[in-house]
Amino acid sequence: MTGNRLVITTQVDDSVQAIHNLGVLHKDLEPRNILWNEDTGRVIVIDFERAEEVEQ
Repeated sequence: MTGNRLVITTQVDDSVQAIHNLGVLHKDLEPRNILWNEDTGRVIVIDFERAEEVEQ
């Protein structure tokens, strides 16, 4: 599981960086808003309801 944690954490970090580069602040990043597909090893960040645009 430790290896999975590193993969998940890295993908969440990459996802947050990508949305920040688009000028979006998630504002509700917590475990329930991070989905991990065990079959593909892919992470998806969800629930942008509280997100807001920020000036770049």
